[in-house]
Amino acid sequence: MKSLTYCFDLDGTICNTIDKQYANATPYLEVIEKINELYSLNLSVEKINVEVKECILKDLCRGVGDLTWETNLGNQLLNDINDKYYYSNDMLDFYIYYIIKNENSIRFLDYDLNDNTLSLENQNTSWDIISKYVIYKKNENCKHKVLIFYDSFLLSTIPLYLNLFNEVYLAKTLYNNNLINLIKPEYVFEFRVERFLF
Repeated sequence: MKSLTYCFDLDGTICNTIDKQYANATPYLEVIEKINELYSLNLSVEKINVEVKECILKDLCRGVGDLTWETNLGNQLLNDINDKYYYSNDMLDFYIYYIIKNENSIRFLDYDLNDNTLSLENQNTSWDIISKYVIYKKNENCKHKVLIFYDSFLLSTIPLYLNLFNEVYLAKTLYNNNLINLIKPEYVFEFRVERFLF
């Protein structure tokens, strides 16, 4: 069977973001039902309260705002690096603030899928750790094994994906065939800022 690649933007596809008011985004329930039907998923809608503040994203030290770094700008010039930061106190604050514990269900694997969680115990999920390890979680009462490739854009929402599937692997790297062959996932997702998609 030939594999297919689908690329789509979430805005306006599975949720509305009228006038880019992300804090007020609401899901298209009929689209989520269709996704569940097509892919034998059991995605549900959870309401979370989203707050917004104006700031310079890179000053937050939360893995956002890196597109304003000189190394990522290339020849582009920015008139203003102030932006809106959307966040929720209803979600696990994973990046930087999560403390790794061996007894927890979230595991940190090397790229050969060896569990390194114990050796990382009591450390925070820093950029260095996130970049070097695959985050893994197994959930009961869920279907499918998935592999998610992501960049810093996804860091603030990682907790949203950890409980969706039977097995979830998150790798902060480019699309990697070796990892796909090791994990043998049913689905591969790539979450990446659009300018870096290929």
